[in-house]
Amino acid sequence: MKKIDFNSELYTNNLVIDKAHQQIVEYYNTLVDIIVTGDEMSMFVTVLDKMSEYSFKHFKDEEEFMSSFSYPHLKEHKELHHNYLKQVALFNAKYLQPGSTNPEDVLDFLSKWWCNHILEHDMKYINYSKKG
Repeated sequence: MKKIDFNSELYTNNLVIDKAHQQIVEYYNTLVDIIVTGDEMSMFVTVLDKMSEYSFKHFKDEEEFMSSFSYPHLKEHKELHHNYLKQVALFNAKYLQPGSTNPEDVLDFLSKWWCNHILEHDMKYINYSKKG
């Protein structure tokens, strides 16, 4: 299990967006620490819940930003956010059933989703916002 290094590749050069992404990566890295150190799974669920709440707020802020410059792919971007929140909610719900959610699967999903989302989808709207 690898932590995400918030390196220059992940920077959008938008202070607000970058700060939010850094916080999300921090939550993710805390989840990795919990698994590596063998802490109580209740800690994992608590941090995942905090990450979800923060992501929801971040998505709302991000969508308002995209709306402010009439980003033409806003609808599709919102759908990506919706699908992410739905998947994380499923992970959270499955924790209520003993042994049904593998934390490594959750981390794999989160790391791939966030890195891909920032590098591909977020960079598109950031670049578009600079054109105006």
